[in-house]
Amino acid sequence: MRIGWMIYGSLGKMSGGYLYDRLVVEGLREAGHHVEVISMPDVGWFRALTHNWDANLLEEAIELNLDLLVQDELNHPSLFLFNHSFKQFTKKPIVSVVHHLRSSEKHPPTAQVFYKLVERHYLKTVDAFIFNSEFTKDDVNRLSPLNNRPWVIAYPGKNRLEQRLTEDQVRQRCQTPGPLKLLFVGNIIPRKGLYYLLQALKNLPPNQWELKIVGSQSANASYFSKIQRCVSKHLKDSPIHFLGLQPNLMVRQIYQESQVLILPSDIEGYGIVYAEALGFGLPCLATNNGGAKEVIRDGREGYLVPHANPLVLQTHLKNLIEDRTLLEKLSLQSLRRYDELTAWSDTQEQVKNFLEGLSKA
Repeated sequence: MRIGWMIYGSLGKMSGGYLYDRLVVEGLREAGHHVEVISMPDVGWFRALTHNWDANLLEEAIELNLDLLVQDELNHPSLFLFNHSFKQFTKKPIVSVVHHLRSSEKHPPTAQVFYKLVERHYLKTVDAFIFNSEFTKDDVNRLSPLNNRPWVIAYPGKNRLEQRLTEDQVRQRCQTPGPLKLLFVGNIIPRKGLYYLLQALKNLPPNQWELKIVGSQSANASYFSKIQRCVSKHLKDSPIHFLGLQPNLMVRQIYQESQVLILPSDIEGYGIVYAEALGFGLPCLATNNGGAKEVIRDGREGYLVPHANPLVLQTHLKNLIEDRTLLEKLSLQSLRRYDELTAWSDTQEQVKNFLEGLSKA
């Protein structure tokens, strides 16, 4: 097949959605399919609307003579009118890879209405869907009914870091005396909920915990400044380490040394970092809104917590600090849950089969 894959910027961008796209594209190429990445400049949501009238972009997509045009749903502001123009020149299917809907995030009411309008219009122009979770499929169906359009749920893989710990290693780590070693993995943006984690920690004795933060500090400069002010005001002498982006080898080491993963996002379509953390025996404090519940079962591999509720976070952290037997129980269950999750090779195969079926239809 000749497949076009539309994204903003480069497939090398650091986020769960881009990781998903990158590994799926690699799988398609390894299977012998030609995948042409069609890159658009990442200029922000409102400026991206102008891409719909970009004649060069339309010409590029048409001249590639594609069998399928795949689009990351993140690009919806650039494509909600573009797709109508594209379909005037070709009958080839347009497939959207949906990680989560922008209109399901928290926004000011006026902006939310506009985001929902544009996103709904985009979804109506799509012929088929690849979803990363049951939650994402249902979310899209509520905004723009799927009706008889083909779709597949291809869960993200768990094994990018290609390593896991044994039960004996996890037991030993849980019973090691000292502060509880906490880990936050995610770009420092409002949706990921780092601010609320810091609010929870400021009321816990700083000698009882240590926090490492792995993720881009430049994704949202104003929000990162807010985080720095919060630390300076409330947690100045606390053991908080901003590590920025790290290579896979270092991320593996950080997972091995940590004891709990905390990512209290306002929404996650799935949450690849939750799945990866389980392989290192890390119980997760995850959001109860979104697809995280398809990875983490409340009270078994950690806890599903409400967004923007530091008191709930604080309660769970206090329990884990004081009860290492509980920590060990959740950690061992996390390892076992990891074995039940999808590998990236299965994700790649599922998407490949789905796209091949669409091409032959």
